[in-house]
Amino acid sequence: MQHQALYPLAGSLNSLFIVVSLAGLWSQLQKIWQRKHDAGIGSGKTTDILSINQFTVSCLAYCAFFVYGYSITPFNHYIVWPGLIAALIALAILHEIDRDRRSPASRNALLACALLLGASVAVSPSAPPFTDEKRVISQSLIVAATVLLAQGYAHQIRLIWRSGKTSAAALSKRQAPA
Repeated sequence: MQHQALYPLAGSLNSLFIVVSLAGLWSQLQKIWQRKHDAGIGSGKTTDILSINQFTVSCLAYCAFFVYGYSITPFNHYIVWPGLIAALIALAILHEIDRDRRSPASRNALLACALLLGASVAVSPSAPPFTDEKRVISQSLIVAATVLLAQGYAHQIRLIWRSGKTSAAALSKRQAPA
C-alpha cells in the first residue's frame, strides 16, 4: 500500500527534474536563436563551444525515457510526455548546430537522433509493455541513459572550462550591480 502512495510522489519529483531540464534546453535553444540573429556572429560561431556529444547523448537519453515510459505498465505520463518534448528540443538544438557547422559529425548526430526518435514515435502505439524479464533490460537502459547524460554534461563543462568562455552555452544572465 505504501508503494502505491509513493508512485505519484516519485513521478511528480521526476517530472519536476525533467521540467527544470526542459527549461534549460529551451533556454539553450533561445540563446542559439538570439546569437543567430545578432549582428557580427558569423557561420560556425552561432553554436561555438556547444558539444555535439552532449546534445546527441541528451537526445538519445530523453528518447530512452520516452520509450521506457510508454513500454511499462501502467503507461507513465510522468516520463513519456516530458521525455518526448525534451528529445524534440535537443533534436532542434542538434539541427541548429548542423546548420551552423555543416560538418559530418553534426550531420551524423542529427540524422541518427532524428531516425531513432522517429522510429520511437512510430512504434509507440503498438509497443507491447515490458514483461518482467525485459524490465531488467529497460531499467538498465534508463541507468545507462542517466550515466550518458552525466558524461555529456561533463564534456560540455570541460569544453567551457578549456575555452574560458561560455559563448553559445546558455547561462543565466547576471545583472551588474548598480
